[in-house]
Amino acid sequence: MDPASVIAPAVPAPPPSGTGGDDPLAILAHELRQPLYTIAMATENARLLMEQGAPDRERVRDALERIAEQVDRTQALITATLTSANPRQHAVVSTDLVEAARNAVTLAKLLPIAAHVDIAWQLPEESMCVGLTMLQLEQVFINILRNGMESIADRRKQGWQERGLIRITIQPSARDVRCTVIDNGVGISSADTKDLFEPYFTTKGANGNGLGLHICRLILGKADGGIRLSPGEVEGARVELWMPRVPHEAAS
Repeated sequence: MDPASVIAPAVPAPPPSGTGGDDPLAILAHELRQPLYTIAMATENARLLMEQGAPDRERVRDALERIAEQVDRTQALITATLTSANPRQHAVVSTDLVEAARNAVTLAKLLPIAAHVDIAWQLPEESMCVGLTMLQLEQVFINILRNGMESIADRRKQGWQERGLIRITIQPSARDVRCTVIDNGVGISSADTKDLFEPYFTTKGANGNGLGLHICRLILGKADGGIRLSPGEVEGARVELWMPRVPHEAAS
């Protein structure tokens, strides 16, 4: 194996005693940050608009709709967590990976760190169904995109002034779907790659909690998929993920 890359196993081993890496409450707390932050930003935006002498009703409506959308997402995350804890409620699902990627990009662009980042994609026109729910796929993509955006922000703090760029490519084959996400951020150290999928391991200091990539690994493992992280060929980082395709007829 290339020492500068790491492949997370599709079915992760149990975390060491006491780490709580697979604790559904810890995972839920991590995933709720994005919708709650968006709700807070949209609420503040609506408040500022309402304080204007003649508030723009259309912009206020947009802010309220964004709040409603993120409330629905929060409820869906809670429901998914409760469902995953109940083995009797597991069901066979099929979801279009391409649609999930588009949805995740829309959500990720709401993050403040997305202001100086362009997202380019090369996606197939036809549906590419895999055995995860839409919410699960969006969780994976949002975590990966947020990591890329944060890496780009860290590079800008070092004096780099170029435009940030994240490229998403989805390539299907007869049996599986492979997706590559490449950013031009600060990159990763080959010394850290072996630990990046471990729960609570982070290179972000107080700004990270070390659960994002671990959650991605857990979710992809549910569909017999996998994830690989390595330094970019020239700069930044490269994330590759793959999952077996499932019949489109079963799509939820």
